[in-house]
Amino acid sequence: MLAINTILIAEDIEDDRLMLMALLKGHGYKTVGAENGQDAMDKLAKQKFDLIISDILMPEMDGYRFCLSTKSDERYQKIPFVFYSATFTEDVDEALAKEVGADLFIAKPTDPEQFIIQIKNILSPVEKKTPIDAPVSHTNETNLTKQYNQSLSTKLAIQAIDLKASEIKYKALFETAQSAIIICDSEKLIDCNTTCLKLLGCHHRDQFIGTKITDWSATTQPNGSKSTLTAARYITLALREQKQSFEWNLKKLNGELFPASVELSSMVIDNQLLIQATVHDISQRKRKEQQEQLHKEVLRQLLDSRNLATVLEKIATGLEHEIPHTRCSILLADAQNQLSLIAAPSMPDSYQQAISQSFTESSNCLYKQAIQQGRKIIERTPTSSQQPTDYKIMSETGFNACWLEPIDLSSDDTCVIAIHFRDKAMPMTTQNIELFSFYVKLIEIAIQRYEANKQLNLANAIFQHSVEAMLLIDKDYKIITANPSFTTVTGYSVEEVIGKTPHILRSGRHDEKFYDKMWKSLADTGQWQGEVWHKRKNGEHYTEWLTITTIYDDNGEVLQRAALFSDITEKKKMDELLIKQANHDSLTKLPNRNLLKTRISEEITKYHRTKIPFAVLFADLDHFKEVNDSLGHDLGDLLLIDAAKRISECVRETDLLARLGGDEFTIVMTDLNNPHSVERVANAIIESLSRPFKLDTEIAYVSASIGIAFYPDDGDSIVDLLRHADQAMYYAKAQGKGRFCYFTKTMQENANYRASILNDLRTALPSNQLELYYQPIISLRTNTVIKAEALLRWNHPQRDIISPLQFIPIAEESGLIIDIGDWVFQQALAQLKHWRQHFQADFQVSINKSPVQFKSLSQHADWMDTLSRESNYPEPGLVVEITESLLLQEDPNIMLQFKQMQHNGVKLSLDDFGTGYSSLSYLNKFGFDFLKIDKSFTQEIVENSDKRELCNAIIVMAHALGIEVVAEGIETLAQQDLLSEMGCDYGQGYLYSKPVSVKKFEQILKNGLVN
Repeated sequence: MLAINTILIAEDIEDDRLMLMALLKGHGYKTVGAENGQDAMDKLAKQKFDLIISDILMPEMDGYRFCLSTKSDERYQKIPFVFYSATFTEDVDEALAKEVGADLFIAKPTDPEQFIIQIKNILSPVEKKTPIDAPVSHTNETNLTKQYNQSLSTKLAIQAIDLKASEIKYKALFETAQSAIIICDSEKLIDCNTTCLKLLGCHHRDQFIGTKITDWSATTQPNGSKSTLTAARYITLALREQKQSFEWNLKKLNGELFPASVELSSMVIDNQLLIQATVHDISQRKRKEQQEQLHKEVLRQLLDSRNLATVLEKIATGLEHEIPHTRCSILLADAQNQLSLIAAPSMPDSYQQAISQSFTESSNCLYKQAIQQGRKIIERTPTSSQQPTDYKIMSETGFNACWLEPIDLSSDDTCVIAIHFRDKAMPMTTQNIELFSFYVKLIEIAIQRYEANKQLNLANAIFQHSVEAMLLIDKDYKIITANPSFTTVTGYSVEEVIGKTPHILRSGRHDEKFYDKMWKSLADTGQWQGEVWHKRKNGEHYTEWLTITTIYDDNGEVLQRAALFSDITEKKKMDELLIKQANHDSLTKLPNRNLLKTRISEEITKYHRTKIPFAVLFADLDHFKEVNDSLGHDLGDLLLIDAAKRISECVRETDLLARLGGDEFTIVMTDLNNPHSVERVANAIIESLSRPFKLDTEIAYVSASIGIAFYPDDGDSIVDLLRHADQAMYYAKAQGKGRFCYFTKTMQENANYRASILNDLRTALPSNQLELYYQPIISLRTNTVIKAEALLRWNHPQRDIISPLQFIPIAEESGLIIDIGDWVFQQALAQLKHWRQHFQADFQVSINKSPVQFKSLSQHADWMDTLSRESNYPEPGLVVEITESLLLQEDPNIMLQFKQMQHNGVKLSLDDFGTGYSSLSYLNKFGFDFLKIDKSFTQEIVENSDKRELCNAIIVMAHALGIEVVAEGIETLAQQDLLSEMGCDYGQGYLYSKPVSVKKFEQILKNGLVN
């Protein structure tokens, strides 16, 4: 490695010397500076140098003598010597330089690059120089001295000219300088420039010249010292050629104090040693420093959790310090403009109490006006008697003007800062507005930081006390901290995990693809959440719900990530249980309707992919209700459980068996490459369920009716498929139960027809489409009309007259029979009343009452109430006809209704006797008044001896029980004569009349006889 050359530079002008040293250092040289030739000789004696560069004109020892001294000394004569000097006689100076032994002469100024090139050349010569034994060997000493003196004289002359020019230039700079400059001696001020006069508020120099520096100074200075002593010390040091820099409190002509920076240096003018003082007004800088200090103090107090009032008092005090003779108060207004005084450190207690009171009493105080209107400046308080309360309060406390500035905070609150002035408000100058704005901003920052600290404290409290585990991770995925809940969930203490990665929690249940997706989501969106299996410290695995949020810095780079998670292991177990309960039958544990629909939906989707059909089987247990009613629900449940087991044994593992409720089961048979396999399964289910069920000590028998529908032929939706399978099942029941039936188009048409009838039936009653027809019942003894049966007809606007056989079953299923039956009762009762008044006083009308109506206790009560009010005609009059199926229910409420009807004069008639569960015990138990032989017996009485004998037996039996008999369906005289011979009481049928309208029936009544 090459050694670094060291260069000695002799130059009396400091700026030139430093500039030259910087230039050489920039090119890799070491430099040492000297102020003149003598100083350079001293440094040569102490250190080795590779090159000397010297100016010519220098005090104490000039450059020529310095060069002669080095070349005459064996220790230094081999060191290259370079003159670098300004000159007007370059040729003469260069020749003299060579005469004294210099190796190179470079005239100032020169190009820096050329200068460096010449320095490099002289430090690396091509040929080795011959040592100089005698510096003046080629000329005589007298000639050299002459040339030397001549050169020095020339330079001194030039310097004198330069000095004069410098004095002229100094005078011009002195007067035009932007800095204030003062010339003084040790006792008085001699001169100053125009800038100084303006700074001190003087109009003429006469006001300044001859005074002392202490006349323009504060009594004491920033460090507390007396101005007189301190000024004398600074001047003394400056006269000793020691520059002095310090801060000083100056005083203007009007007595106003201001801080200044002062620099003192000595100078000689006309052979007199004087002091030059350069003065700068540093009021703005000091104000900024004080404001910055106040800002720091406010933030420090906020960090120390000081309350807001203490912090705002600190700000108010700072504002009062910056604007003398003022007082400051700070107030807060909430969203309803309710004011409260927060800080008023220098205001008297009387003001604070009075102003707080005025907020609640006055709706139009100055502060509220400022909130509504913005900045408000009051120059003088008004004197009218109508002035607001706060005007009076300010006047009473000695303040006659104020500035009010509202500050809108990020919340709904507003802050108002008020500056009170004794005399008048300070002018609205830019400087004052900037000053005021600083404090306004500082108050805003203080309140926002205070609120932010509250939020941080709240966040920290949440972090520490949250029931959910929290983890903070840095950008390198290292754990920074965790909360106590983290320890509760994982078993790790905070100290154990700090600096580690969350990998310590990994359970191994997730592959890398899982984590790749997680990190991709974090990279793309900054967030991720989901379920994760993790491992506790003790090795136990658990499930957690994890949410990760990324926190970015101001540049959008990842700063930290926050992880929030909770142990959901038990919750998942509970959720799975709830899902199972929501999708499975609690009794049989089979899938329920929800899961069934889901599975059918999946099969529909699958069909569109594979085109393989599937089937839905709807199975209903026949006679289950009888088992449930007779043996009880507990044994009924055992039967259902056993039935579910038997059905499951008949279907494949790939099929789905579900219980929809009650005694209904549904099977979804999938992948039906051979649809005939459905029939085998259906037969297997029917056969299995037909075997006896052993229920504890009881034996029960049921069968199954099954409806079958295929997708997509029998329905293209879940609803259609289930409905059609259900329709097919009901058709199987109608065919005799214990069998299966495929869905057909006819079933759908019938179902659609029933739906249409039901829809129209809902409007039939309010639209007056229903009408009662009456069929006469004659006495077979007198051949006269003494009764009538009311039969309902529906005059449909599009379908003409609809038979009751078509719509009554639909009305019963839908519950519309309640309203329709009530209407029939009211109409028939009114008609009976009319006919009894105008035709026969003992006339009777029969109405049919559906078993469904007997379940409506409210309707029964209304009927009984109506009958109890109808006491103006002799009884009996109304006959209620019921079917044998009602008697099988053995409901105590039905027996009670029978008795109440009979108590109110209603006669009971048992309709269609002989077609159902005919029983003498029923006839005797329920106390019927009439018994009607079904028309299926009547119409065959002539030809069929068995039917004839049966009819005769019925008549005899009824009479024995005191019951009168009505024969339905009489169409011939032969049938009438036989029944009459048997002693039958009444006849009804087309032989006499078909059911007719009220008008036609009244015509029959007028004739008294029928055809």
